[in-house]
Amino acid sequence: MKLNKNTVLSIIQLAEKVGANRINVKEMEAREFLEKTSDPASPRVMLEDAIKKLTPDERYELVALFWLGRGDAENWGDLMSQAKAQDLGKIAGYLSAKTTLASNLSAGLDKLP
Repeated sequence: MKLNKNTVLSIIQLAEKVGANRINVKEMEAREFLEKTSDPASPRVMLEDAIKKLTPDERYELVALFWLGRGDAENWGDLMSQAKAQDLGKIAGYLSAKTTLASNLSAGLDKLP
């Protein structure tokens, strides 16, 4: 795996911050919600930026690791093939929207040899 374990751990920490800061959109006005979630210092924006800074191969590995941790499959080659079929430009948004990102990445790391 080209993706550094410390990089994954820092993404897990950001994902945990996103989870801790999830808000109920119904309780706030749309404008306030957009301001809060588009702020460059918001955990979600920081998480998406961290993922976007990864190389394409690292982003695919991150998706495969997420799926491995989620239990979608056990074969790393199959997971990587499926990940590479994804739209590279949408991976950051896809992963940052997952409420189980931190736990699935952690579980994926535990399943790696």
